[in-house]
Amino acid sequence: MKLVTTDVCFSSKRNPTSLLEYKECLEKYSSNFQKEVSLETDSPIFLDTKVLLRYYSISFTAREKLFEFINLHKNRIMLIK
Repeated sequence: MKLVTTDVCFSSKRNPTSLLEYKECLEKYSSNFQKEVSLETDSPIFLDTKVLLRYYSISFTAREKLFEFINLHKNRIMLIK
């Protein structure tokens, strides 16, 4: 079993932030929560790749809506596996 340390942790490779910066980020997000939920901000959208696989099992109408969503937000979508 490999322990999660700074050697293997993705977040440790990113720019370190202070507790104050983290707090400010959370406050900004929570104060704009309704806008975040309705996708009115420029925040990234994280999609699991399983969402894309679901494309093959949904109706053609739902496929069109999913495709429209992806095209509309393609600059903000981040895929995770």
